[in-house]
Amino acid sequence: SLNAATVALAQEVGIDNVAAAAKELGIDAVLTTGPALALGASEVNLLDLTGAYASVRAGRSPIEPWGVIDFQGEAQPRAFRIGPQVKPLVDILEYQPDLVTLLQLVVERGTGRAASPGIFAAGKTGTSQNNRDAWFVGFTEPLVAGVWVGNDDGAPMKGVTGGDLPARIWREFMQVALADPSSNPKSGI
Repeated sequence: SLNAATVALAQEVGIDNVAAAAKELGIDAVLTTGPALALGASEVNLLDLTGAYASVRAGRSPIEPWGVIDFQGEAQPRAFRIGPQVKPLVDILEYQPDLVTLLQLVVERGTGRAASPGIFAAGKTGTSQNNRDAWFVGFTEPLVAGVWVGNDDGAPMKGVTGGDLPARIWREFMQVALADPSSNPKSGI
């Protein structure tokens, strides 16, 4: 993480433009209006953050995280359904190659090296002030996932950073998930 360069770039393009881009990617949190926005000073929940990374991967935004909406037991008249309620309408394909390259470099040579599952992966680490929160959010070809580590009471953790425990949890999850043929939509299963 090159904090000085990140802040300088955000100031050059405009903090308002950075905030607008975050909103376009699906970040619903109240965002700080100062240069610290570029460093992640605003509190964003893991679900919104993971959805934003899914938008980068898909090249369309916002990708709204989703899950099971309904579920009905076997031999019941109503089946379960899953899926997004909001269709992504904004085309961000023009920016996708650069964004993916930057996030891929984090895993290949940056703070996210511990997240590398041994295949294409891109993502970002994060650690809050006083090590209260640590996270890694990223994607492989077919999957996007986010990992948060912290104490429920907000107490600091001793030496835990996003490039450490969350990155290793993410890597282990991806390795297991990618080994399951049903997780790969290209497998035809």
